[in-house]
Amino acid sequence: TTTTTTTITTNMAARSDENQRGAYKQLEQNLIGPAPDEVLPITPATPMMEVVAPTNMAEGFEFEVQVNGGTYAVKVPKGGVQEGEKFAVPYPSGSQAIHPMQTPKVNIPVGAWRDGICNCCAHGPFHAHFCTTLWCPLIAVGQVVSRLKLTHWGKQGSREETAGAFLKIFYGFLLFVIFYSIVWSLPASDDYYDDGSNATSMDILLDGLRRFIAFLYFVTTVYIAYNVRSHIRSKYAIPDRLALPNGGEDIVCSVCCLHLTIMQMLRHTTDYDTYRADGCSPSGMPPHIPDAV
Repeated sequence: TTTTTTTITTNMAARSDENQRGAYKQLEQNLIGPAPDEVLPITPATPMMEVVAPTNMAEGFEFEVQVNGGTYAVKVPKGGVQEGEKFAVPYPSGSQAIHPMQTPKVNIPVGAWRDGICNCCAHGPFHAHFCTTLWCPLIAVGQVVSRLKLTHWGKQGSREETAGAFLKIFYGFLLFVIFYSIVWSLPASDDYYDDGSNATSMDILLDGLRRFIAFLYFVTTVYIAYNVRSHIRSKYAIPDRLALPNGGEDIVCSVCCLHLTIMQMLRHTTDYDTYRADGCSPSGMPPHIPDAV
């Protein structure tokens, strides 16, 4: 009887082991599953980088960033961004560089102007930036626009909007010169230039046109200079020393010290101690001079 009981117990234990092994095998098959007919491709993860918005920018706006010595175009994501806001974009590859990594750049001071607003003769009274600003301030501010790749109104824009900005400013300058020359060349009575007491209606009209054209030229130059100065202070983190609200310092400098303001911006956006100036070029510098950072 004892032998029979032992045999039954052994058989039951063997069956239990077989059942347990069968359950493990079924579980293993369920977990692993059948091999797929085709191998699915492995999608690599896209590396991202974090960008800090230098100013308020609308959705889809493109601007340039510096990454490991290369310059790349970054597009503002949906909804736009506010100044100082951080957003993630795909990390650019070397083939996406706008400028080659080995291209040198002119380093622009950050946190303060390169020199004072009254240092207009720092490079002499016959320097190109001094003479161009003195005689053609609209052309001079257009050269700053060209260096910073802004629109013809001195504001940020896409590549299409900033392309040919200097030429637009130059053509506008030519229109001012042509219209003013035509109006000035029209004859006026001799009595009008003596004391104005015997001026005719034509004399008054011509004088009004001359004053209007000159005023329009001044306002246009001031407006572009104001926008460019505001952009420079924002981009290079230059504080407002007058502590005026809503860019008041830029307005005061552009209106009251227009020529000095433009000269200061020209000096700030390049290095005249290293590179010579060329007053007849779109950027005010020879073509081989590096871009401003």
